[in-house]
Amino acid sequence: MALSFSETNSISTKNLDPVIKQQEYQKSAFYAKAKSIKHVVKGGTEIAWTIRYTGYNKANAVDPDTQTIYRRIQTRTLAQDDWKFYENDTMMTWAERVKHKGKPQQVKLMADKIKELHDDFENKWCEDVYTANDNGLGLTPLATIVDSATTYGGISVSDAANWAAQEDGSTTALALYGAGSISYMVNQATFGDMKPTLHLTTRDLFSTFESLLETSKRYEDKETANAGFTNLKFHGAPVISDYFCPTGYWYGLCMESLYVVYDGDFNFVVSPWQSLEQGGFPYNLIKTIGWVGNLKCTTRKCNFKMTALDYTE
Repeated sequence: MALSFSETNSISTKNLDPVIKQQEYQKSAFYAKAKSIKHVVKGGTEIAWTIRYTGYNKANAVDPDTQTIYRRIQTRTLAQDDWKFYENDTMMTWAERVKHKGKPQQVKLMADKIKELHDDFENKWCEDVYTANDNGLGLTPLATIVDSATTYGGISVSDAANWAAQEDGSTTALALYGAGSISYMVNQATFGDMKPTLHLTTRDLFSTFESLLETSKRYEDKETANAGFTNLKFHGAPVISDYFCPTGYWYGLCMESLYVVYDGDFNFVVSPWQSLEQGGFPYNLIKTIGWVGNLKCTTRKCNFKMTALDYTE
């Protein structure tokens, strides 16, 4: 006969469900890098953070006999963003439980459904990291955060010029040096000791980048490679191709300024198999996975994007 409800949960929990640490999107280079520098943080009652949007501009040479005029200058403001909620679910129907009798057969179907549940969840999360979800409910994507004009965190670039990221929407040919090049954009996005520490681009543009490097200078970042990502370094920062990166895009990200914020109670939480008896299907089982969080950037100006690159040029 088919496995009992309790036995199904026992097998699923012990042998099939990936543990929490494996649900942290290790296929996302962005997430893996944020996690490696401890920029995956638990949130609170709201996602809010303080930014310094303008210079203090008070220090100066003075006449020692001149009276000092004390004055207060506003340099800080509050950025805020919303919690974003993600859910996915899978079901074992009554018919499936009957037809897949015996431990080996049912475990095989159960394992595949659990893998499918996580793969689908991961794909959607990785898509939304780059591009705004069509339903308007997804996390704030890099496309919004790394932008020279878009309002982010409730702060308009027109009100805080330093809140703008660096952006090039006209250069079409990928170049390492010179006007409109990757090195030029890195220079534009460098502020003090903060600068882009991770480059993400498409597979085609990664190939173009590789062809531009001298063979003797094709170095790999070992930490990134150990996380499972093929990469090459440019000025010490890993360059990684990402399937989810939009065509023509190259992101230079300062990972010191970027965070994945999450709610501690809903950090890729996986439920046991549950009965749908109250929903009118007493012999169907359902399993869910949920995540609540968002992306956060504290210093937009140290990030850049190029959006019109053509790998054929």
